[in-house]
Amino acid sequence: MENAIFSIDQYKNIASYGVGVEYMCLSIALIMIFFMLFTRPKNTHGFPLLFFGLVTSVIEIFLILYLVNLTDCGYLKSLTPTIQIVTWLVILAFGSILQALYVYTVLLGHNRRRQKKYIFMMTSVYHIIYLIAAAILYIKGYLVEIQNGDLQIIGLIKFLTLYGIAMYLLTLVASFINRKNIARFVLTNIYIFSSIDVILLLYQYFTEKTILISASYVISFTIFYMLHHSNPVDEITGCQNVSSLKTSLKLLFATKNEFAYAHMSYPQVALTIDDNKSDTIELAISRACNYIFKNIKNVSMYQYSATDFIVLKKLSIDETKRNREYDRFVAVLSNLQETTTNTYDEITYARYILFKSNTNIRSIKDVKDFVSYMQHKYIKKGNKNQFALAEPQNYKGFLLERKVLEIFDDIRENKKYRDPRIVCYAQPILNVDENKYKTAEALVRLQINGVNVPPIKFIPIAEERGYIHSLSLAMIHKVAEAINNELKDSEFDAITINISAGELSDEQFATEVLEILDSYNISYDKIRLEITESAMFEDTDILTENIRKLKDSGIRFYLDDYGTGYSNLDRMTDSEFSTIKFDKSIFYKALANKETEEMLDAVISLVKKRGINTLVEGVETITQVEFAVNKGFENIQGYYYSRPVPIENLVDYFNKKQ
Repeated sequence: MENAIFSIDQYKNIASYGVGVEYMCLSIALIMIFFMLFTRPKNTHGFPLLFFGLVTSVIEIFLILYLVNLTDCGYLKSLTPTIQIVTWLVILAFGSILQALYVYTVLLGHNRRRQKKYIFMMTSVYHIIYLIAAAILYIKGYLVEIQNGDLQIIGLIKFLTLYGIAMYLLTLVASFINRKNIARFVLTNIYIFSSIDVILLLYQYFTEKTILISASYVISFTIFYMLHHSNPVDEITGCQNVSSLKTSLKLLFATKNEFAYAHMSYPQVALTIDDNKSDTIELAISRACNYIFKNIKNVSMYQYSATDFIVLKKLSIDETKRNREYDRFVAVLSNLQETTTNTYDEITYARYILFKSNTNIRSIKDVKDFVSYMQHKYIKKGNKNQFALAEPQNYKGFLLERKVLEIFDDIRENKKYRDPRIVCYAQPILNVDENKYKTAEALVRLQINGVNVPPIKFIPIAEERGYIHSLSLAMIHKVAEAINNELKDSEFDAITINISAGELSDEQFATEVLEILDSYNISYDKIRLEITESAMFEDTDILTENIRKLKDSGIRFYLDDYGTGYSNLDRMTDSEFSTIKFDKSIFYKALANKETEEMLDAVISLVKKRGINTLVEGVETITQVEFAVNKGFENIQGYYYSRPVPIENLVDYFNKKQ
């Protein structure tokens, strides 16, 4: 039974020495090793050191328990080879544990990672000095000895304790010296737990019948693992993860606290492959995070992705103080953006979006959607700093966009093309030769809570978010329905509907249009489609085939907004449009500028020679009417004749069928 460790007869001897803390630490270390092996911890530079430290801790505790088992046995006559080997294994293991813990904390400073070899060499020197001191004390009999048949290890425990205190103090000093390069949150934890470890070891030094030495390192390993590798906090930046962000936001919403929020993006991080540049960028971001922690009180930071970071601050209840805190929040981040991009060659631009809580932002989804709204509205492509600070009108715009997207999504997903929220207006077009209205342009309106929203508010959203095709299909339904009902007794040539280039590039577009018209049993030539000049530069086989198929069925095409962009006349006239609509901008310029007028005359003349009708929009005064008639436009559209009206009201403009 000499070498037994856990026999029932000897358990009392272990217990009488006070090793309950050692057993607790052994259990914790084993649990942590289990999590490291069978979960998905964040495997960063320091993870192998933690894993090594915890495995060695388990070995160390077993070895100490073995020695403690012999401290009250009463039958030992000398230090057996087994005891001597175990003693030295304890010394080696303890030194290795503290070396791993010291290196881990030092490497939490990003700048030290480049000095990893030097740090290992330095700690190896410490370790060698420690082993030399241990050998001297061991030879002199100060560490372990036999008294009255029992093993005395108090000298060993005190020696380990003193070395532990020295290493933890060294850790505190090294962290303090390098504090500017360690995340504030991480630095605080180093200060706290290293200080606790020193206190534990001081207690250990002055007590002789309690062994708790393993608590000084197992707790530290456990805390560092939980904070840095079970994913809550990044050990370099001090940023928490996305799950922590969600938890923090939920708490803020639940308690109805005001908060400030910043979304910081560094796109160049994702583009960097070179290791040296990558290290520099990580250093820059680490220092940026430190700057925020230092200059904004009670702030939290979260890493949303490799390139994106979130800054979150709970604001005061007092309005005056709250405004002052938010102003400080904005000023610090504005200064940070300029400083970071001006200091590092690897980070030349950043994109920041800042806002504070608002009644229109009431959930985590709202936060995400508002950031997306600000990105679409203010963050443009380009390699320059962009700083978007939300203003009161942005919150109103966000609320409108959210409602618009909800409607569009409902219409598209459920194919509600007859949805009453999509309202069809139309603007009659005068045929100059006959002096009567023969056509009209269908114009979409969106109705939210009984109020019509103008196109400028929702068309860009539809284009950016991919809902424009659903709107086009809805308008074709609305126009076809009106032709079948309200306009069935009216005499007119056709109603024009605007479509996009992207739709013409869809293989199914022509088929969809014809199927809708067939479902209403109306003549194809009652519908005309307007496409913008830029659409013709897509020049795809699918686009050409769609135009051919629709033209063969009797649907004519208008070229919309001629003169706004590309203005390649040969290209336009070769496309066999039945009508070219001149944009009001070129029409207004021709009124004021002789050279533009002469150019307009030449274009109109060439277009007419090719058998294409002309139409001018935006005519609002009698002077403009006279100018348009003198220039020979066959069709005129504008407020002078009529503003857009509900499509059913076209009966007031079209003649009745005879």
